[in-house]
Amino acid sequence: GSVSLGYSVRDADTTTGTYIPGLVIPTFQYSIDGGSNWINIASTSFTVGDAYPKAVGEVSYTTHSATWNAVGTVSNTYTISAQMRVVVNDGEAANNRATSTTASFTLDTKVPTYGSIPLHIDISSTPANIYLSCSDDSSIEMRISKVSDLSDASWITYNATSTLSVSDGETVYAQCRDQYANTAAIQSATAPAQLTGMFY
Repeated sequence: GSVSLGYSVRDADTTTGTYIPGLVIPTFQYSIDGGSNWINIASTSFTVGDAYPKAVGEVSYTTHSATWNAVGTVSNTYTISAQMRVVVNDGEAANNRATSTTASFTLDTKVPTYGSIPLHIDISSTPANIYLSCSDDSSIEMRISKVSDLSDASWITYNATSTLSVSDGETVYAQCRDQYANTAAIQSATAPAQLTGMFY
């Protein structure tokens, strides 16, 4: 859901500048097609301060970082051809811009998708079989519990079938997320009551 970017910058004539001596202003862009098209990223999509003017020296490079809330900008997207570009500007009349572009990386802002029956409980065996149907473009983790907020469950590698001690009428809760922390909503299912006292 988020992308962290580090960059280093220097400005050989920053101390003689008249606009913002000793500083440059960073702006950011992204591409999801390998750099064929670039889209500006709003400063509000970054951690506060990431798009503020940054200190810069004339000789040594100064390193800065930025964290982009990608899921808030380009939701429901999966691509292995994403790139980011940082543009720094010292505001002077000439030779005022420098640009650096990342290599391609995987951008995944898609939440895992549940099947038509997301969660099913089979109590015909002990412990009960728990069936969780979930898919995604990236690898998936899951957590399963009888606690509604899953607070007692740890994330484990996704498996469509698992087991849990479940009694008649108990409710089971489950959730999936992918390796990029895109997290699907919690699902629930209640174990059916077993028929007893049947005579023929």
